[in-house]
Amino acid sequence: FYGVEHDTINISSNGFLTFGSGAYIPNNDPIPDNLYPNDIIAPFWDDLNPNEGGMIYYWSNNQKFIVQYDGIYHYDGGTPNTFQVILSQSSILYQYLDMGFPSTSATVGIENYDGSDGLQVAFNTDYIHNELAIEIKASPEWLTTTEYSGSLAPNNGAAIPLIFNAVGLDIGEYLANIVINSNDPD
Repeated sequence: FYGVEHDTINISSNGFLTFGSGAYIPNNDPIPDNLYPNDIIAPFWDDLNPNEGGMIYYWSNNQKFIVQYDGIYHYDGGTPNTFQVILSQSSILYQYLDMGFPSTSATVGIENYDGSDGLQVAFNTDYIHNELAIEIKASPEWLTTTEYSGSLAPNNGAAIPLIFNAVGLDIGEYLANIVINSNDPD
């Protein structure tokens, strides 16, 4: 997670996981933010209240770690929320089965150990809904480039070098998407 291996994770009743401290903090903040908690995986960080009903379950094997928030109410009431986060070696997957009201006051994303870097998917906005899935994946380490941006004059082209490095990879098929953003209408 952000280049650091961890062997312990804290599950917060407030809809996030942390590798650091501050698992008790209910009030969500934007990401990144250097205020606690940091080092977080936030599928639905909000002021949730399992004391009003619902359960939080976790399960793991050598391939996955799953935390499910099942029928958890918001502190101010509303209707229950059921969602989960699935951690694997190559991705973080958020799955939202049944999101109650309110669903517009949460933070969704990931953040590094000191809050200096993060990926904010949503913050206090109407984005999360029933049957939504969000997958966060790192770029494959076996496929890199030395060119990440550039400009072209009209009617010109450019070669972008791709470096494939199979050192240390097991035999098998490896897939990746190469995304090129352009303002060219064609």
